Amino acid sequence: MAEILMHWNYFSKGWDLDYGFARAREYGYDGIELRMPPDEGLKQALADIKALKQKHELRYVVLARGVDVIHDDESVRRKNVAAMKDALNAVYGPFGPGTIVNCSAGGIKDGSAAAQEVHFERAAAGFREIAKVAEDRFLKIVFEIHMGTIHDTAKSTVKFLDMIGSPACSANLDYGNMFLTPHAEKDVPTI
Repeated sequence: MAEILMHWNYFSKGWDLDYGFARAREYGYDGIELRMPPDEGLKQALADIKALKQKHELRYVVLARGVDVIHDDESVRRKNVAAMKDALNAVYGPFGPGTIVNCSAGGIKDGSAAAQEVHFERAAAGFREIAKVAEDRFLKIVFEIHMGTIHDTAKSTVKFLDMIGSPACSANLDYGNMFLTPHAEKDVPTI
């Protein structure tokens, strides 16, 4: 049977993490998805998250983080790639191989319908570099098929994954969001 995770991102501002982990355990979830903590204080925050995972006996923690790799300014893209590589190395410490990091490649109004080829090229170049760290650490990067990104449909996500070309990267079929994109496929045999 597939593992089921509690999506905690939208509740994180109203309750503390201990409450979230306790509810995930109480309601029978296998794990929890959290926003990745900010870079400042990341290592301590990850240690705290690991302690909560153990305390509440959850099997999985998935960390979510957006990485703007489509920005027009190359220096911004480079800074964001470096920060994400550092974050993956920090995640590996407490959680080890097999950990999943749910990513997005930066927001774009109207998603892949408005994206130009340069957006895909920038995003793929950034994530090829990021994926090397994931491959070395045996971490998994998943791209949620979500409106407002270049990977908002099955077709655009497959294109993006093919451009990255890394076994560390795959798609997260978010049925709650992927079909809200006006130009989305009605089914997903492409994936």
